[in-house]
Amino acid sequence: MAEPDAPELTPSADLDPERVADWLAAHPGFLADRPELAERLSLPDADSAVSLTEFRSRRLVEENDRLKLQLAELASNAGRNEDLTRRLHVLTLALAEAPDAVALFDELAGRMTRDFSAEVLHLRLSDAPDVAVEGVHIEGWPAERPDWLRALLDEGRPECGRLTRAKRDFLFGDEAEGIGSAALVPLADDGLLAIGASDHDRFQPGMGTLFLELLGETLAHRLRALAADGERRRRA
Repeated sequence: MAEPDAPELTPSADLDPERVADWLAAHPGFLADRPELAERLSLPDADSAVSLTEFRSRRLVEENDRLKLQLAELASNAGRNEDLTRRLHVLTLALAEAPDAVALFDELAGRMTRDFSAEVLHLRLSDAPDVAVEGVHIEGWPAERPDWLRALLDEGRPECGRLTRAKRDFLFGDEAEGIGSAALVPLADDGLLAIGASDHDRFQPGMGTLFLELLGETLAHRLRALAADGERRRRA
């Protein structure tokens, strides 16, 4: 392949640094064909100068170290994801086997607190059962829902981050003052699960929400199944 045109250098030409740099950039194989010249060239390195060969060797070592760190981080993330998947699987089975609403909410509160470090759990349900379960506050919807809540439910995707005072008060009531950040999980048409944390950075916008989506789908499915079971018993 023909090399691109480059400034012509002759013994009589004015060999200023810029023209030399342009010419070398247009002829990248020049030093590869002249290893003895490459050995004589030096490059700045901190407070000293090193040969081009040594400079390239150091760059390769640095690149190798960087790739090792990336590989270690990928392995660490894979381990965390595997652990999260396992805990989600256990939670899903526990919710699926709950025989009634009390058992369902008890499993949710206990496992979310123990296995996922949830601090505050509030459930808003379209058809809230009249039950009291330690660790999770359960109540129905108010007559009027704010616009931001309707938009969240219409979108159907979890939302994470810090909340305005109005949102905290609406979702967490008396516990709003201690909420630094939260994850809001829509439950299809059934309601909303609000998970609160005192740490302002525990839940952040843009964080992965696949776990929260799966949790919301599992909880909504089980709520519908229990409601259908209750309706069948009433008709029997």
